[in-house]
Amino acid sequence: MDRGVEVLKDILVAVKYMNENLGAKMDNLGDKMDSLGAKMDNLGDKMDSLGAKMDNLGDKMDSLGAKMDSLGGKMDSMLDKQDDLITEVKDARKDLKDYMDRRFERIEVDVAEMKTALKEKGLI
Repeated sequence: MDRGVEVLKDILVAVKYMNENLGAKMDNLGDKMDSLGAKMDNLGDKMDSLGAKMDNLGDKMDSLGAKMDSLGGKMDSMLDKQDDLITEVKDARKDLKDYMDRRFERIEVDVAEMKTALKEKGLI
């Protein structure tokens, strides 16, 4: 019976040691889980910050798109004005050419009449 008591005592010591060891491991695991929770909270904060920055970037891109649309409208207007100016210059050039052609024709007629008159007088 003494031998049985010794065995039971050894078993109890082993169980006590195992419980102490298991308790330390569970405490260690709890600490690691707390650390992991803190890291996940930190990651969540960073994700929130990134989301806010992406929203801000989206707003800026929308603003840029609106400005590009406005610029496109202004460029279209400028090109229309440029086309109008080109048409006006072409019309003015044609009008001036027609006027100059009539004037040169009249001058040529006048010079021809002068030559005829000078020839009749024997001056040339």
